[in-house]
Amino acid sequence: MLDSVLLKKIHKDLTQDFARNHLGALSISIAVIVGAVIFAALAPLAMAQVISGIANPHSQPAFYIAAFIALKLLGRALSDVRWRVVNPLLYTATYQYCRTIVQRINATYKANNGFAESAIQVSERTAILSKMNVGSMSVTHGLFVIIFPALIEIAIVFGVIYWFIGPTFIAYFLIAAVILYIATHLGREREVQLGGTSYRCDNEVLMYCGEILANSKLNREMGADAYFKTQLDGLIHSSLEQHQLLFTQKYVRATYLSLAVCFAYAAVFAWAGWLIQEQAIVASQLFLLVVYLDRVLAPITGASSAINNIQHGLISIRAGYDLLDDLLRKSGNEPFMHGQQRWKRVLLSDVAIFEVQDDSLHVGMGKHIRLTGASGAGKSTCLRRIYKHLIDGNQIDHQRIHYLSAQVEWIKGSVFDNIALQHPEIGTDDVQRVLDQWRYGFGNRALGLDQAMEDLSAGERQWVAIVRSLLRGPRILFLDEATNSFDMRTEPQVWKYLLAHISPQTTLFIVTHRGESPIGVDHEEVVCGHAEGVGQVVSTRPVS
Repeated sequence: MLDSVLLKKIHKDLTQDFARNHLGALSISIAVIVGAVIFAALAPLAMAQVISGIANPHSQPAFYIAAFIALKLLGRALSDVRWRVVNPLLYTATYQYCRTIVQRINATYKANNGFAESAIQVSERTAILSKMNVGSMSVTHGLFVIIFPALIEIAIVFGVIYWFIGPTFIAYFLIAAVILYIATHLGREREVQLGGTSYRCDNEVLMYCGEILANSKLNREMGADAYFKTQLDGLIHSSLEQHQLLFTQKYVRATYLSLAVCFAYAAVFAWAGWLIQEQAIVASQLFLLVVYLDRVLAPITGASSAINNIQHGLISIRAGYDLLDDLLRKSGNEPFMHGQQRWKRVLLSDVAIFEVQDDSLHVGMGKHIRLTGASGAGKSTCLRRIYKHLIDGNQIDHQRIHYLSAQVEWIKGSVFDNIALQHPEIGTDDVQRVLDQWRYGFGNRALGLDQAMEDLSAGERQWVAIVRSLLRGPRILFLDEATNSFDMRTEPQVWKYLLAHISPQTTLFIVTHRGESPIGVDHEEVVCGHAEGVGQVVSTRPVS
């Protein structure tokens, strides 16, 4: 569970940067926790003085009672301050961690050719990310709010016990050590194994729920509800069986712990009785022995529960990191990226249009290149190869290489939000101009800046994607059937607008479902699938 690789990843992504950026808030939180523990732990000393002075007419019980109440109040007050200081800090850390993981998942899209994932893949990753979010909260809360205060309290208790009974406090220490061992080790390995299996089963249930949601149209049109229900019921049944094994193991461990705690109380009372008989301690010291035993055992048993939460949190976090590693591993082994092209890199050229020299594909700057071929031949695959190598080559800023496909990528929000995306050089006037072009040029209705994207038609969304790219001045623009939702009247006008608004230095790659090229091209490649793989360029048609 606590392997060094996992801990290094957590330290890097969750604690290192956060601690450096929130040092002040972290210091205040530590001071609050330590103060709350110290005041609460010292309160029994004042009550022991009250008990000790009951038979002494010169004692001042009122003073010690007031001290007891004051210490209790301060301890409770600082403990309550945790809600305003500590918990917000933990949530801030968790959300920063979540943001970091999202950014790292998005970074894998570079290796995965930058294309949108299926709804099922997104739902799977969202399920993992959700568990990583909850797992990070379990880990940080368990360590910071439970285990850290418990260690401080145990240290204080040992100090007090040593102060009034001397070196024999070692017996107290041994009792605490035995309880701690039972709480943290006995049967823990088996529980960790069962916890990992239970987590995987639980995640399969959540991911399949995502798959059902991603196929709601199939469910509605094809009556697949019975099939989905049967599959989901099977996964739920398996998950419940695994969780039952886990809960049984937890019950066994909890029983061992409860018996050990009862034995510890019995041992301390017997020991205290012998000390009283030997007149080695008085009533107030007996009170401290019993009270501080409780203040040792309570943190230990609480730490045991925290360790359970931390354990499952780490399992969740490990699964998330496994996902990230798997994404990178798959991206390096995509079948169309190996052994299916005659070139290993793509270079922009001032001379060539589209030709292979040695192991490099040279593409002319500002040239228009069209790929043709039968359906399934691999036109899109070939474009993705080129896109992949351009991204990997770092010859051009990645934000100047745009790939537009038939599937428009959009976010929930307004038309303006989807076009500008907070770009510092794209304002409302720029967006309004392109929307007016749609309204008065070749669209069928007006599009407003504040109009919701979900209210747009497929063709309108493709228009938004095209102008979003044009406003950013791409150096390389891939159009992979990116205009197939326009009608036959609108599509030629969109192409005309596109040609009028791209730079002469922009290299354009085109794949369309039309028989003829929508614009004039400098070069045309025929792509044909065969036994050795799709996406092979088998002939060239230079365009005069």
